[in-house]
Amino acid sequence: MSHLPGFLSVRVLRGVNLVSRDATGSGPYVVLHLDNQKLKTSVIKNTTNPVWNEDLTLAVKNPATPIKLEVLDKDTFSKYDQMGDAEFDIEKLIQIIQMNLEDICSGTVVRTVRPGSRARHASQVKKCLNRRGAPSAEMGEDSRCTALTRID
Repeated sequence: MSHLPGFLSVRVLRGVNLVSRDATGSGPYVVLHLDNQKLKTSVIKNTTNPVWNEDLTLAVKNPATPIKLEVLDKDTFSKYDQMGDAEFDIEKLIQIIQMNLEDICSGTVVRTVRPGSRARHASQVKKCLNRRGAPSAEMGEDSRCTALTRID
């Protein structure tokens, strides 16, 4: 892609029951990688249940490039110990953001979003919401749902 699609803000909330890597207590932090960018959270000392609640903002150059996430343990004398890692695609998220949502009333919560053609999006929204914005009977309880709130 020749242009910059935008910026993606990732909120890193917390870690739960992380594996301790040090006898003296872990100091976990998160590192996000996207293209040549590397962003880190702060180190939370002496815990395996850290709460960061930090926003990290990445410039998205190519939506097909996945974000890599690492959870590391800060060490005093060595580089770090790896506590975990993950990788996730953002291409579908970027497609949702680029959808034309102008026909949806402000404050509407969209329960299902499937990136694809725009006409399909509009029909999907109409099936999921009734006139008051509540889920309609056509939306089954077993539906996989993604909440998306339009804010003006």
